[in-house]
Amino acid sequence: MIKFISAWLGICCTVFGVIFTFLRDEIPSEFVVLTVPQSLLLAVLGILLMYIGRPYLPALLSDLFDSDNTSD
Repeated sequence: MIKFISAWLGICCTVFGVIFTFLRDEIPSEFVVLTVPQSLLLAVLGILLMYIGRPYLPALLSDLFDSDNTSD
């Protein structure tokens, strides 16, 4: 259950981190709650959480963390 929560929390953290990092100029100033370093840290934390919960990620995301990348 912890890995399931970790996987989905990682997705949310990564999405918010990327949005606040790259779309910072388009977001109204009253909604900006994170600085750029905090946003990058949130995105890295999200990737780490997704790696921990990788068995419970959707198929496309779990393929990014798959170590068996053999081509047929």
